[in-house]
Amino acid sequence: MAILTVKSLVDRVADTLQDTSEDEDDRAFPESDLVSYYNAEIRKIISDYPDANPTITAIKMAAGISQYIPNDGIALLGVLMNMGDDGETMGTPVVPCGIVEMQASDREWNQATATEEILNFMPDPADPKHFWNYPPSDGNGYVQIEYSVLPDAIVWDEDGDWETAVVAVSEKYVQMLEKRILARAYKRDSDNPGNIARENDNQQEATQGG
Repeated sequence: MAILTVKSLVDRVADTLQDTSEDEDDRAFPESDLVSYYNAEIRKIISDYPDANPTITAIKMAAGISQYIPNDGIALLGVLMNMGDDGETMGTPVVPCGIVEMQASDREWNQATATEEILNFMPDPADPKHFWNYPPSDGNGYVQIEYSVLPDAIVWDEDGDWETAVVAVSEKYVQMLEKRILARAYKRDSDNPGNIARENDNQQEATQGG
């Protein structure tokens, strides 16, 4: 997670746009608009780059070989370790493996004896929210996973309650986010001479920043 607040990011964008009037009504791009751009672009970034907003939690395993991340997730990033039967007791690490490699090495891997702890997880290349596990789970154990989530939208308000919210991407993606917000602003104001070029420049820099 970045240490920058949404307010600080919005101020940086406004400075670049040279649109810093204290009166919202005098701005070409009021804070409320820039916050809206922030919400739209941050969701795009996290959807395109799931590692931009990772979270770690323990989930209870379903019985068998098929597992899903929590409903708020968009993509599995990894299964880290077993977490006992209470979700709090750290156990042995879980090793990643490809489903093709598992099937090639053991044609009956899915019929192994079910256990509380698992040894391997296999991402599903067709569904980023799904993974398989070996051996089959008996349904009693927990594992610690890392997965990507989409943040709640920031709601702009005149009282400034939104200002302390922290930008919901890792530091690596902050510049990309800023450039995408700028590109969106320049695109909206494309009648202004030079803004089409500024939009293209920021889009290109955003792409390079990923």
